[in-house]
Amino acid sequence: MKKKPYIITYTGIEFLLHGEGIDQFKLEDIAHSLSMQCRFTGHTKHFYSVAQHSVLMSRYVEDPDCKIMALFHDAVEAYIGDLATPLKRRIPEYRKIEEEIEERLFMWLGINVDPYIKLLVKMLDIRILLTERDTLLLCSLGEPWIQAQIVTPLDVDIKCWSPARAKKEFLKQAEAVGIVRATGDQSCGVREDAQYRSGIVGKEKRL
Repeated sequence: MKKKPYIITYTGIEFLLHGEGIDQFKLEDIAHSLSMQCRFTGHTKHFYSVAQHSVLMSRYVEDPDCKIMALFHDAVEAYIGDLATPLKRRIPEYRKIEEEIEERLFMWLGINVDPYIKLLVKMLDIRILLTERDTLLLCSLGEPWIQAQIVTPLDVDIKCWSPARAKKEFLKQAEAVGIVRATGDQSCGVREDAQYRSGIVGKEKRL
């Protein structure tokens, strides 16, 4: 029987790209992979990771649910990478896989996806994109990006972190928003406050 498509993660997990299981996610894998991936497909003056991008967004907002969503909004890229936006729009199959894994990811985190919170995080993503463009790209386009006519850049100070620091800060922020690693196996758990928000009750969940 032909084996389903999978990737080998940093901690050695065979992560299936298709399926309904959620036990293959690990916080260590997500933090490590995102810390090693550069934004703007690497076309920046300095290395700037997806992990740092996510941490800055999460620390900017006050709402607890927004903080979690902002931190993990690009977490699927830990498993399938990212594509330049113009290319992504031409590959609907990528979008489908991305959405399927994202659904599994949020189940693993134990959170319900509030459409309004997701919209707020999307707007935040656009705003920080403008800040990153102005800070990290060597040259800008001759014409303004359409988003600049709608929203203002996010007021964050970007000082590029090394991959090691980005991973450390991601894990620290995950704990700050209620997502913790289980001891020993470096898997993920959801604290009771996060469980309460998502309707999960009982003892701390170890995933």
